[in-house]
Amino acid sequence: DRIAVMKDGLVQQLGTPEDVYERPENLYVAGFIGSPTMNLLPVQLRADAGHWLAELRTACGSAWVPVARQGPPRPGIDSPQPGRDLVLGLRPEHLREAQPGAPGAFEVEIALLEPTGADTFGFADINGRRAALRLPPKRVRKAGERLWMVVDVAAACLFDPATERRISS
Repeated sequence: DRIAVMKDGLVQQLGTPEDVYERPENLYVAGFIGSPTMNLLPVQLRADAGHWLAELRTACGSAWVPVARQGPPRPGIDSPQPGRDLVLGLRPEHLREAQPGAPGAFEVEIALLEPTGADTFGFADINGRRAALRLPPKRVRKAGERLWMVVDVAAACLFDPATERRISS
């Protein structure tokens, strides 16, 4: 089965529901598919030990965390560059709870909770945007609690804000 995501009469992406959800081709698709939609965070990158790192700033401080693996350039696909303004796309389930001090971990303060039955969505401010985090039920009981999180590097997407196209997945 395949689906098409359209905007103003133009196909933005055609693919399986899984591909469209996990690898949106552009910012429109990323912000359209899913509930809650993909978190879209402004970032700049730096290279370190085979990874691209992004500074994530929260109410608890800031940390440089891995968001993508460095690899050889791919034909026809733009690639990240140090210091370049990009948009980091993360689904709520791609921010996972971690132990304090774990490699790549950063601390967030939960600003809002939304219990939905089997899941609870916590919302935290990251890089000036309200980001959704999928949490186990009853893990967080009230706003103001803090958690340590890590980014699922394999699932993160990077977008060029000028073209709005995905440059990595």
